[in-house]
Amino acid sequence: MARRLFYPNITFYNGELHRVFGDSAIHIRAWPEPAAKRFGRGIPVASVQPSLWVGLKFGQPDQPLNQQREVLKQLERDPSPWVRFCNTVPNEIRSALDGCVENHFSLLCLIARHPGALDMLRSNPAIAVILNRRLAFRGTADSGMADSAENLLKRKRRDILQYFGFPGTRSAASVLRKVTSAAATVEALLILRTIMLNDARMRLLRRLPHVSRSVIAVMSDPDLLERVSPSFLMELAQPESEGPFDSVEPERIAMTISSIGEAHSLLRPRQRPVMFRSSAHLCRVRDELFRASRQLVQAE
Repeated sequence: MARRLFYPNITFYNGELHRVFGDSAIHIRAWPEPAAKRFGRGIPVASVQPSLWVGLKFGQPDQPLNQQREVLKQLERDPSPWVRFCNTVPNEIRSALDGCVENHFSLLCLIARHPGALDMLRSNPAIAVILNRRLAFRGTADSGMADSAENLLKRKRRDILQYFGFPGTRSAASVLRKVTSAAATVEALLILRTIMLNDARMRLLRRLPHVSRSVIAVMSDPDLLERVSPSFLMELAQPESEGPFDSVEPERIAMTISSIGEAHSLLRPRQRPVMFRSSAHLCRVRDELFRASRQLVQAE
C-alpha cells in the first residue's frame, strides 16, 4: 500500500495541536493563549501563523473552494484532535470568525491579546482583517507598529481607515461593513481600497446592499464597469451563496462580461457597445452571439 506522504499527522496533546510534516512539526497552543511555533531538524525554532479553520461553519457555502478543501482534508485525517482544539475556543469567538474566510488563527491571537478586537470582528469583520494584517495595508512598518493594534482599537473607525489609506469617513466604514465574508480577504480589501478612493465608484458602493467579490472584480476595471448596468451591479451585490453566479469565481465572471462585450463589438460593429442589464441578459447576448458566429462560419 502506497504511503500517504501528503497528509501530515495531527494530534492534540497537553493543550497543543501538533501537526507533523516529514522532518518538521508545528505546535499550536490552544485558547486562551494561542501561539504557534515550528520545529524541525536543522531548522531554527520560529513563530508561525498556520492556516487553520476555527469557525463554527465548516465548509460554509461562501467559503472559497480551496478553503473548503483544506477543512475537509483536516477532518479526513482525524477529526478528533482538530475538533478538540477548536472546542477550547468559546463559541462566541468561533461564530465571529465565521465572518472571515482566512487568517482564523492570527485573528484568534489578536482577540486573545486585545479583547476589543472581538467587538470589531463582530460588527465589522473587514476592519478587523485590516487591523490583523496591518502591515499589508500600511506598507511600511512604523516604529512600534507590531504593538499598535491596542492603540488603533481605541480610535474611531474612520480614523483607523484613514490610517490605512482608506477614505477616513463614516460612509467608508459603512461600506466596509457590507463586505461579504468571502470578500473579507487581504487581497480583495486592497483592491477595494483603490476603488473607494474614486469618488464616483464610492457613490456606487454606498448604494449597494453588499460588497461581494464579484462587485470588487467588476468595479476594479473602469472599462468593465461601463458594460454593467446599475441593476446588474445590484444583482452581483449579494452574498456569494445567494448571487446569480454562486459557484463561479468572480474573476471568471469579470472575464465573461469582458469577452462577451468585446465579441458583441466585433460581430455587431454598427451597434452601440452593449451594456448588460442582468445575468439573464448577459446569457441571452452570449447565446445570440454564438448563433451569429455559427452562421458566419457556415456562410464561409
